[in-house]
Amino acid sequence: MTPEEFLSHISGPVRRTSRGWQAHCPAHQDRSPSLAVAEGERGLLVKCWAGCTAEAITRAMGMAVRDLFYDTDLDPVALHQTRAQRQAQRMRRLAESHVMGLEVDSQREAQRFIERIRNIDISNWTDTHLNRAYDALAAAHHRLQAEGPDCYYDFTIQL
Repeated sequence: MTPEEFLSHISGPVRRTSRGWQAHCPAHQDRSPSLAVAEGERGLLVKCWAGCTAEAITRAMGMAVRDLFYDTDLDPVALHQTRAQRQAQRMRRLAESHVMGLEVDSQREAQRFIERIRNIDISNWTDTHLNRAYDALAAAHHRLQAEGPDCYYDFTIQL
């Protein structure tokens, strides 16, 4: 069973986390999400932080624990191919997560740069220093207004 198939059986909101997904546990009355779902090497990993067992969770969803394992009924060649596809999907999600992290880091650095240069005295700066500062400031401002470039800017000013 794929994570998407498993998560489609969960009622209520499912939130993506850095390690997998988080949702309300179907095995008990859950007011806040306590079910963690992640991909393992041979199947899905489920953990209820309120203490429900994997058997109780799958039973509440009309499944069995064996359903959490990947493709146990496939022949070795097909099993190898599906494992390779899952690995490629994991690598793609990891790359997307890395790009999002770079974008967040870049936006945070741009914001810090703009906050750092407020109220500094530039009266003694040369035109070269001013031009460098204006270029860095323009890059930081542009980065904060951009909707999603996947590059990382260095906002330091060489004086």
